[in-house]
Amino acid sequence: MQQNGNNKEKILASGTIESTEIDISAQTTGKVNKISVQVGQQVKKDQAIAEIDDALLQDQVRQAEAGVDAAKAAVEEAEDGTDAEKKAADAQLKQAEASLSMARIQASYAKIAAPQDGEILDVLVEEGENVTAGAGVTVLGNLNDMKLDIYVPENQLGLVKLGRQAEVLVDSFPDAKFEGRVSKIASEPEFTPSSIQTKDQRLKTVYKITVSLKNVDDKLKPGMPADVEIKL
Repeated sequence: MQQNGNNKEKILASGTIESTEIDISAQTTGKVNKISVQVGQQVKKDQAIAEIDDALLQDQVRQAEAGVDAAKAAVEEAEDGTDAEKKAADAQLKQAEASLSMARIQASYAKIAAPQDGEILDVLVEEGENVTAGAGVTVLGNLNDMKLDIYVPENQLGLVKLGRQAEVLVDSFPDAKFEGRVSKIASEPEFTPSSIQTKDQRLKTVYKITVSLKNVDDKLKPGMPADVEIKL
């Protein structure tokens, strides 16, 4: 991620292709029985990611089903009763059915699936590990929408506008140009990343600019170095 240079007509910079990250979290608490993916694996929407022990959740479903059966029996018994008794029995049945619906939804949370196509960037838990609701399970990369970050000095920031078109080139496809656009401009400056350039250059403050691009024909992969040209 570095800025290489610029002239009056364009800014030239380098960066690394990244995918948009989607954190996949557990929606229930329990022991992880199975992890079905590994880092680097490409997955399809609704493909199994992990399974959490659902023994307790299934018990709750069975209890809720029994509650519905009891409520239905109460409705039948109330057929010869007063209007108030009938209304009370109907209300209890609706409540029991709502409880069953909620129990089934809770039980479904034990099976974690991919929300969309993508690549597994990280697996955050191990089989046998206990997780809580909200805990991260995996990180999914959206390979359809890619991005890369570049840095420009403060005196060039005003030349770059949101939505500005950019051309991206990668070493793997030297004859191809990928179209991108400036999708984000940092509002706060930072020091040039210490992993690049010289000590004097690292002391300069720069602004991070994100260029978004479509992954045409799935050619782009996370981690690819790329050159960017932003026309002014």
